[in-house]
Amino acid sequence: LACETFEVTKLKHITPEKFYVEACDDGADDVLAIDRVSTEVTLTVKKDVPPSAVTRPIYGILGTIRLVAGTYLIVITKKKKVGEIFSHAIWKATDFDILSYKKTMLHLTDIQVEADPRFVWNGHLLREFAAQPEIHRFATPVMHGFISMHSCSINGKCFDWLLVSRRSCFRAGVRYYVRGIDSEGHAANFVETEQIVHYKGSKASFVQTRGSIPFFWSQRPNLKYKPKPQISKSVNHMDGFQRHFDSQIISYGKQMIVNLVNQKGSELPLEQTFAKMVNSMANGMVRYIAFDFHKECSRMRWDRLQILMDQLAEQQDEFSYFLVDSDGKIVTQQEGIFRSNCMDCLDRTNVIQSLLARRSLQAQLQLPIIMVVAFSMCIICLLMAGDTWTETLAYVLFWGTASFGTFAIILYNGKDFVDAPKLVQKEKMD
Repeated sequence: LACETFEVTKLKHITPEKFYVEACDDGADDVLAIDRVSTEVTLTVKKDVPPSAVTRPIYGILGTIRLVAGTYLIVITKKKKVGEIFSHAIWKATDFDILSYKKTMLHLTDIQVEADPRFVWNGHLLREFAAQPEIHRFATPVMHGFISMHSCSINGKCFDWLLVSRRSCFRAGVRYYVRGIDSEGHAANFVETEQIVHYKGSKASFVQTRGSIPFFWSQRPNLKYKPKPQISKSVNHMDGFQRHFDSQIISYGKQMIVNLVNQKGSELPLEQTFAKMVNSMANGMVRYIAFDFHKECSRMRWDRLQILMDQLAEQQDEFSYFLVDSDGKIVTQQEGIFRSNCMDCLDRTNVIQSLLARRSLQAQLQLPIIMVVAFSMCIICLLMAGDTWTETLAYVLFWGTASFGTFAIILYNGKDFVDAPKLVQKEKMD
């Protein structure tokens, strides 16, 4: 790096969409922009760099590398002057950093680590505080969601089981009145749910999301019991659709969409449009599967849910889950996420998310790093403290929502789906 100044370039890297690299020693207005989703590299100008971008000095770009977990940008972060040749400085690169195109917490500021703006429910109320970093410590970010914590014991092995659901503050509103997405790609009723297991310092985590079908549609209340959904004909659906999944890929990696709406009647156009738009987007990071929940599980045929679980099993094994051992060493990373939806993202979505979580939990508890034990969700629920078993069942299956629909009051016991309250009452009597 033949330059007398130490700040040769600076990298504005905290925007969710792009890296921005600016040369500081040549007076040019050009800025290198690297798209974190498409990996496209283009030239832009300084005024196009978002004011919110966090600036960090670097001393050069070594290049990019594609690894199993995705694409990374390799940069020089420290250098040492070793001499001059004909008045040209010779520098030795002494330290480097590898920046993931996929969003991680490795390069976030302390404030960003503490509060993801998507889930700061009072973010709008705190805007005056956010404008002045020196008074951040007086502001209290609030989450809209649900947290459940339980201490469990199996075969003398004690562990903590936690469930955290947090709802996005964007596109907020009650069902029927708020559906689909906005122009920025924010989906209505978007909820991130994380299941955490803590055992002797080891921690395992499995994350899922839910959200309204991500294009422009409405279902405004009228005198009918179930208003007919309407797909907007006057907007470009793909722009918002693309923005939605670009942000999801940055935040979570690969996407497996699980669409549970009816494939007949008034819900059919929503399923058809969703499938068509995924195909049109042609993004290898986004996969789609449709499962007509009401048809497949009619007449209480809960065993047919295993059809869907068998279809998702390979994908779930590929995505894995996050696991860090008691020494703080990361053992596995979750490489993708299931995005489930029905119409309201409540009852049907609850059932599928609970089954995916149960499967992940079973795998986590059987790992030697945590414990080797025969496991079923029924036994876990029964071992929860005292009279809270009904509450626990509801929390496991409803994932923090306020809906108590018929479909969610089921548990998987061996090879059969059964009515949960009856099962628990029977087990307690036995």
